[in-house]
Amino acid sequence: MKIYFLIPEHPDLYDDGSITLAEGLREMGIEFYANRNYWKINNYGEYLFNFHHALDKNEFDVIILSDAWTQYIHYKTFKHYRIELPKWLFCSTRSYKTVYIDKMDGYKTFGYSDEARKFDYILRCQKNNKTFNHSNIHPWALGYQKRIIQERLGIPIQEKKLEIAVNFYFSHQFSHQIRAFAEKNILKKFKSIPLNRFQNKKEEPQNGFSSMMWHQTLEKHNPEYYHHIERTLINAAFCGEMIAGLPDDPSVYLIGGNKAKLKKILYETLSFLLAKKKRIIQWDSWRFWETLVLGSVPMHVDLEKYGVELPVMPNNWEHYIGIDLDHIKRDVERILDDQEIIYRIAANGKPWAEENYSPLASARRFINLLST
Repeated sequence: MKIYFLIPEHPDLYDDGSITLAEGLREMGIEFYANRNYWKINNYGEYLFNFHHALDKNEFDVIILSDAWTQYIHYKTFKHYRIELPKWLFCSTRSYKTVYIDKMDGYKTFGYSDEARKFDYILRCQKNNKTFNHSNIHPWALGYQKRIIQERLGIPIQEKKLEIAVNFYFSHQFSHQIRAFAEKNILKKFKSIPLNRFQNKKEEPQNGFSSMMWHQTLEKHNPEYYHHIERTLINAAFCGEMIAGLPDDPSVYLIGGNKAKLKKILYETLSFLLAKKKRIIQWDSWRFWETLVLGSVPMHVDLEKYGVELPVMPNNWEHYIGIDLDHIKRDVERILDDQEIIYRIAANGKPWAEENYSPLASARRFINLLST
């Protein structure tokens, strides 16, 4: 199999969706190239993605691009930019399969547009099985990159601080609805477990590898941040927005404006009367996967209850702590009354994540998907 990645040419690029998959493909020994050299893997000029002129795209079996191409968000100004898809991508003579990695927040992403129906596969990191999904949309996950593993301290579980790490605003200051709710209604209830808040200094790391990754990830790679997670037994990984159970396509009231507000009230009322359960969108965060692979316990909402769909689902109270928002008091008391369960979850979560969401595991799953 031979694969070709389309990597955007714009500055300040961090194509994380493509990087994670490519790391796994490289480990599998699968041949892949790109339209440019991208992502240094060491300080000796070696890249993960290597340029290939690809004059005949049909010499490749698969062509992949991610939302870094279709929706570029500047990491400091947060302005949105759009790059048109190449005109040749869906040509009638193509023999290759097309893949789009969609990890964008929200519900109505490019992956749900009419144009995206031309792709053979949409890998959707925020998929919810209680909302409308097109037939070419497949569940995916952010997972974690190898650079995280290289920053691990190797702290034994029993030596971690029995505290809850809170680092919601490490990369940006925007507050997700669920995070704001958790701060007010969940985290404050842990009277006997301290909250350990991370103070991000935004300083370039001194280590050569860490510095290189800091630049390539647009200042997101921060060893102090990873050590904060690893030293602390629980990490608050809340993220996303809870929406009503109706309608099937919730985009009708996620656009904004007074009409959208009225529609939201209408559908919330109907959902309540018809006993339609709430759903969560834009739930996925690197923080969830980083916490798992660093051997700590991510605390989120009950993913299965609120419709999250992943290729392999984690089990609540076995691989992570998922709070049922209808029974917050019960779940908090369970943690406070049986703190040994937290250590057991930490012991289970790390090997589960390594088995199912490492770059290698993701690449194997990707290759299997192409055969369907």
